[in-house]
Amino acid sequence: MIYDTKNVQVVWRGQTLSGFGHTKINISQGSVPSMELVFGIFGEFFNCPLLGRYWSVKSAFLPNSAAYRMLENDNLARTQGTLVIRDLNLGTSDIFYNCFISSIGDKKDSDSRIVIWTCAKRNLM
Repeated sequence: MIYDTKNVQVVWRGQTLSGFGHTKINISQGSVPSMELVFGIFGEFFNCPLLGRYWSVKSAFLPNSAAYRMLENDNLARTQGTLVIRDLNLGTSDIFYNCFISSIGDKKDSDSRIVIWTCAKRNLM
């Protein structure tokens, strides 16, 4: 799923973010292998299901924006929180829970820095 930053409002831990470097926010879903082979002490074995799905939200920010400085501090402090993306045209919201910033772009890129959130759950009811 891709959002256009001109038509959305992004809220991280209750603060509205601004200063986007690119016009797109990319949301994707990933997973770890869904089964793991477990061996017992007597040589017995079975397959254990893993519920390892996660969401990844990727956006770019200008390196001199206040939002980027806050996100960089949250990354260093390993802060967790809730990420909300509101589509202002449709009036819908995607809410991501138990998020943390898993990656911040390389400082070599002077135009913008990529911030990637990894989230455990999306749109709980």
